[in-house]
Amino acid sequence: MQAKVWEVETGQEFASFSHSGSVRSCQFDESGRRVLTACDAFGSPEQDRPPKVTIWEQDPMWGEDLRKWRRAAEFLLPHPENGDVRCQLVRWMPLGKAILCAFEDGDLKIMDALTFELRHQIHAHDSKVSCVAWNDPFKTFLLTASSDHTAKLWDVATWDCIKIYRSDRPLNACCFSPTKEHVLLGGGQDAMSVTTTSSRGARFETQFYHLIYEEEFGRVKGHFGPINALAIAPDGKSFCSGAEDGYIRLHHFDQDYIHMPDPVPEDGDNNNNNNNE
Repeated sequence: MQAKVWEVETGQEFASFSHSGSVRSCQFDESGRRVLTACDAFGSPEQDRPPKVTIWEQDPMWGEDLRKWRRAAEFLLPHPENGDVRCQLVRWMPLGKAILCAFEDGDLKIMDALTFELRHQIHAHDSKVSCVAWNDPFKTFLLTASSDHTAKLWDVATWDCIKIYRSDRPLNACCFSPTKEHVLLGGGQDAMSVTTTSSRGARFETQFYHLIYEEEFGRVKGHFGPINALAIAPDGKSFCSGAEDGYIRLHHFDQDYIHMPDPVPEDGDNNNNNNNE
């Protein structure tokens, strides 16, 4: 029950963070010197191993040795054994001043990173929030995916729901395209029912939606289990998907997709057309 820091180029383990329960979520902040983790409860409340959110930081904070970390803060989460709602995931808010917590009942809670006091709460979905994603690097919008078959786009300044992307399956993963106005969604029928359903009926494809028009325009097949993770390359030319079939698939976009024009003409194009007339 640990979270680990690895060097990407060599695969060398830099650090290991021990937890009292299975680690459900982990993320670096924007400085790369703080790590946010969340772990589940282990056993009953009497066993004193509750679910927790922990902030780890380098020791010293601006040191060069990435092997030295310390526990900077620790906060308790609601305990499911007490009838509370389970926290699904935690994420840093922009600038690391607050923590986003997503829950099984569809709620999003914004907690202060220093005191863990509630700043804001919204009921985002009718079922559990499975995944959230920011529009990097600006982080002005948040994309949420849920098992209620929808993904939603939120304005972080007002927490208004701007767009809703409706799917035909429970959604477990979502991400923004860094180069196009597209969002990628993945999910599928839960693993308990997979053995009684064909891969086509269980809907294990990655879905592509237009960010503005909310319309699905494409799907990519490959998995025969529910998709739980999606990530797209910074240059927007490839993406990877991870599923419960035990595979991580790396997909390279063809040239038709990479050079696909925006369906909405630019103002300059309209002016040129008017001048030609």
